[in-house]
Amino acid sequence: MKRKVPKCFLNLLINWYGRGVAFVRWNDAVSRMICMTCGVRQGGVLSPVLFAIYVDDIANSLCSSKLGCYAFDSVIL
Repeated sequence: MKRKVPKCFLNLLINWYGRGVAFVRWNDAVSRMICMTCGVRQGGVLSPVLFAIYVDDIANSLCSSKLGCYAFDSVIL
């Protein structure tokens, strides 16, 4: 919301990622259904963008908190 993304698009992402399930197949065996509660989808078109936004927020939080590793005056993640 801080990035001025339209609310309807945020709701779409919440709905889309909130319903993710997976199965694991190993040879002829298939696992029970697993609910995907966090992360981004491997190979998803939006996954690199969503991950970059997540990492950017972590970097900004580290910089503003004065925590983390420093080299000269720059924070190293």
